Amino acid sequence: MNRPFTFTAADITAICNLILVVAAVGALLWNGIKKANAPNKRQDEKIEEIEKKVGRHDEEFKKIKGYLENDKKRLDEIESEIRITNRVIIKTLQVLVRHGIDGNNKQELVDADTDLNEYLLNGRVGHEGKSPKDFERGEG
Repeated sequence: MNRPFTFTAADITAICNLILVVAAVGALLWNGIKKANAPNKRQDEKIEEIEKKVGRHDEEFKKIKGYLENDKKRLDEIESEIRITNRVIIKTLQVLVRHGIDGNNKQELVDADTDLNEYLLNGRVGHEGKSPKDFERGEG
């Protein structure tokens, strides 16, 4: 009743052919998936490269922004010093004009000369003595 199970050469060949067909179909599917994903992989590589470039640009931008902020601060300081210098010069010129008109106010002329010399010698930013703020307040 039980018959022994036997394989013939044709059966073995058919099984081998089936295995080969399944392997070939698997290889075709694998290659198809790789080809289908290839554009995404290239795109991901390009995106990563662009992100690196943007990161470097952001670093450079921050660096340049710092330079610009420092330049603006220094220019504001220079502008402030120029305003103070102009005030001292204008005050001195006013005293000279008044003295030239009537020949009086000699003490005012001496005081203006003292203030001007004090400012020119000691009042500028970075020098000892009075600061430009003293001249802005009229203390110079």
